[in-house]
Amino acid sequence: MIKIVKLISGEELVGDVTMDATKLNINTPAMIQLMPHRTDPNQFMVGLIPYAQYTKSHAVEMDRSHILWVEEPVEDLYNNYNTMFGTGIQLV
Repeated sequence: MIKIVKLISGEELVGDVTMDATKLNINTPAMIQLMPHRTDPNQFMVGLIPYAQYTKSHAVEMDRSHILWVEEPVEDLYNNYNTMFGTGIQLV
């Protein structure tokens, strides 16, 4: 299931998340990056940057002690992630 994961380092990742009692796995993770809007410096846009793109499995496994929270993304972020990294299926 596509989820946002906030790490204790402050990074926010989005990807296909599975977890058990001690580990969390993120397949095809992307880092969420806020960027200034092109025309209005008081507004921000969300960018998705590939994370762990040089790994063979395109996945990361981490101990759950490194996680602050896990939550479902808003529809726009879910659709952008799936367009760029996932199945391409978008929520309506």
